[in-house]
Amino acid sequence: MNSARRPALAAIIGAGLAGCSGEPPEDSFSLGVLDVGESEATNEGLDEASTDAGVTGSEGADGSGDADTGEATTGTSDDASELDEGGVKWDLFGHDIPPDCGGGGGSLSQSMIWIANSAQGSVSKIDTQTLVEVGRYWVRPDHGGSPSRTSVNRAGDAVVAARTGGVTMVRFDAADCEDTNGTPGVQTSSGAADILDWDQEECRGWHTPTAHASIRALAWTAGEWDPETCEWTGAKVWVGADFGTSGSAEVLRLDGETGLIEDTVPLPDMEMSLNVGPYGAVVDGENNLWLAQIYAKDLTRVDHDTLEVSTWQEPIHTYGIAYHDDHVYLCNREISRFDPVTEAFTTALVEDWNGFYGHTGGCMVDSEGVLWKAVDDTLYGVDTESLAVLDSIAMPEGMQWGVAVDFDGYVWTIPRDGSRAYRVDPIDHSIETVEGLVGAYTYSDMTGFSLDSAAAG
Repeated sequence: MNSARRPALAAIIGAGLAGCSGEPPEDSFSLGVLDVGESEATNEGLDEASTDAGVTGSEGADGSGDADTGEATTGTSDDASELDEGGVKWDLFGHDIPPDCGGGGGSLSQSMIWIANSAQGSVSKIDTQTLVEVGRYWVRPDHGGSPSRTSVNRAGDAVVAARTGGVTMVRFDAADCEDTNGTPGVQTSSGAADILDWDQEECRGWHTPTAHASIRALAWTAGEWDPETCEWTGAKVWVGADFGTSGSAEVLRLDGETGLIEDTVPLPDMEMSLNVGPYGAVVDGENNLWLAQIYAKDLTRVDHDTLEVSTWQEPIHTYGIAYHDDHVYLCNREISRFDPVTEAFTTALVEDWNGFYGHTGGCMVDSEGVLWKAVDDTLYGVDTESLAVLDSIAMPEGMQWGVAVDFDGYVWTIPRDGSRAYRVDPIDHSIETVEGLVGAYTYSDMTGFSLDSAAAG
């Protein structure tokens, strides 16, 4: 395996020029797959006031920061990364397609991470390059719902699922938002301290209420490239849900532009551990949905074209789920790789950790084939071919739950029900911190990198 975490130069050039040809942009040399987690928080008596977000350097690192200034500082851990001796950080993504692209001007900016604030009933939009929170939005009209999963499409739009029902889409680009509230211009949140009232926020694309007892699993499909507008169109949203009783699990497929429920796929044989249905989700290169199930050993696939359901028995009960190079990865204390062709599982132990019922959080694969997952207070890099541990990074606190990779090669971790998000440089192990989250919990493709990587094939 090539240990240097750098994209090919041709891929970088292609990302910036592809829009001029009318062909889909070569933007998916990027990083990874999906991450997973869960908290049983409720929203009773929660403070709906927003919290100011700041950025500080990591605890216990060689750096300093000032949350009041909003400036990020960098700390470096004692151990140097084994993944790259050169320490070169590449900007992996060309953000804007040229305006003469087939008569269109579709934006492909993907420099955001969307983190659910479960305890507040909101979702935060954070710039992964500046570490500044640039928007915060309610996910339901009642400011509740205990949101826990987000997913980002190839235009940068995000969907967020509320555990207690409902799915909401928020647009990335204010230019795509409709002026609907009667005030001239587009009104939308500018940060953590600026959550607009439900009827005033104009970058919420749609909200689909549901009567389900639980919604967890969530994932966009890639959609299709329109050479006339240079935009991705026709994307769908997979949603895993249940009514809290045995045999009630199901998958919904929503229209990504309107939120309308187009298909419902019953999963009557899915084991309802903790009375919860589909838990973690990821899509493959054919837009098929793969589902992980907490406290169970069912790996489920829903075919994108036929809606046929297939199930395999896993060797381990899983929590995190990821996709890379035609394989599905299941994450807990162990890593298990599933080959859909041979229908074989290969499993290896990462850390024999027994805290929190033996569960760990999500996982995601980067562009070099390194799977990143956290076990309590340690972030591990695992070779997806050999399943050997390549690297370990000590984190400032425990219960690191959500794991994601951004389009600049950084790894993000979200502590369970915490107030911080951490951005980790896998090359030099430096850690930067975003403050101001409220009972944060996100276990999914919160940057859109997993979808982009899978669609690249």
